[in-house]
Amino acid sequence: MPSLQELEIMHPELDTFELVPQAPGIWLWGYGTYPESSILAGQPKQQRIEYWSDVETALLECPMVGHRIDGTGNLPSSMLVTVSDVAPDWFDPADAGECWEAEEGGFC
Repeated sequence: MPSLQELEIMHPELDTFELVPQAPGIWLWGYGTYPESSILAGQPKQQRIEYWSDVETALLECPMVGHRIDGTGNLPSSMLVTVSDVAPDWFDPADAGECWEAEEGGFC
């Protein structure tokens, strides 16, 4: 695995690197901005760089980057996003032809 300095040279458009658990293993992600030569110039960029099947190996090979790992090797509960079973007051299915919950038969 390259050093942090080597990662920055290999991926000049990325300025932050982070280990992120994604079952069943863990990914090294890079974050930055698309370069001017891209059709997405100036927009945020995130890129998966390397994958490990276990957290311990990733931490040994990338001690120089931040991580989203708690003691269990999972995302901390504060980072988990939940969606309510009940639509919010502002939701209108006519806006985009979507529905919050499926009616009988699985369709809106």
